[in-house]
Amino acid sequence: LNVGKLVFGLAPKINAAGRMGDANRTVELLTTSDKTRAEELASILVQENKRRQRIQEDIVNDAIRLVHSQVDLENNKVVIIGSKGWHPGVVGIVASRIKDEFSRPAIVIAFDKKGIGKGSARSIPHLDLYEALSYAAKFLEGYGGHPMAAGLTVHEDKFENFKSLFLRNVNKILTNNDLIPAISIDGEMALTDINSRFMRFLEKLGPFGPGNMRPKFVSRNLSISGQPRLMGNGEHIRFIVSQNGRNYPAVGFKLSSHYEDLIRGVPVDIAYVVEVNQWQGQSNIQLNVRDIQLSD
Repeated sequence: LNVGKLVFGLAPKINAAGRMGDANRTVELLTTSDKTRAEELASILVQENKRRQRIQEDIVNDAIRLVHSQVDLENNKVVIIGSKGWHPGVVGIVASRIKDEFSRPAIVIAFDKKGIGKGSARSIPHLDLYEALSYAAKFLEGYGGHPMAAGLTVHEDKFENFKSLFLRNVNKILTNNDLIPAISIDGEMALTDINSRFMRFLEKLGPFGPGNMRPKFVSRNLSISGQPRLMGNGEHIRFIVSQNGRNYPAVGFKLSSHYEDLIRGVPVDIAYVVEVNQWQGQSNIQLNVRDIQLSD
């Protein structure tokens, strides 16, 4: 058991109960001394998490279509969308996905049959989300959060007024340069620097998570060995990087747009985190790639 398994394996299943309905099931699972009941509850949470994933993916796809059809991305530096029928339990995850997809703050709101909208907002480093919401608070039923994430409640009748005021304010605050995604790099390395000694040192920096994120590195002038492979409905990519006789497998989630760069036979630079990939009882060093560019 490690932090990665807790964060990406256990936590989503625990959170799913609250997102999809009754969080008391999670409390009971964590407090019961009845093994049979615990296994039954664990199975329920696994199924709830799968249901959450299906609903979430449907809403993400719907939201992306809505952005392309309703949002003026050339002139507006924030995405604000809302719809009836969306599940309020996943709007926070959807807002994060929309922020990443369009490289700008995002507010996603789920309206119920009575016209009450419950929304989540996610920001970028250049915008204090709480202050921005405070500026348009007269149109909100309630709001709270911090500079990077917030929640809000707005009535459908006041949604357009809120959106207009919020957009007008944020468009004055953010510049086009603020919307350019940036990765903070902790150091530059050659692939030969990555070895068992380095991994032991990296392990001592953990546990990794919010407040202590895994360090990001850049390596330059890498060759691509073999044929890169697309995964996950063509969204992700897996490949092997090589430098001075050292090879490492690499995976890039949501980076399939770089496929053509990787098959050109020219050197590339990559930004990545180093991790241990455990699969079928084997552990291997893997580079989790965050960005790819052609070398100068």
